[in-house]
Amino acid sequence: MPYILCTEARNPSETQIKAELGGYAFEARLLW
Repeated sequence: MPYILCTEARNPSETQIKAELGGYAFEARLLW
């Protein structure tokens, strides 16, 4: 995922979730 919000998260899965949410929010801004 090119959308990385936090690379120093304690939980790797949490970092992945935040990255995915950030990616969706960024794509949503481009679409809307």
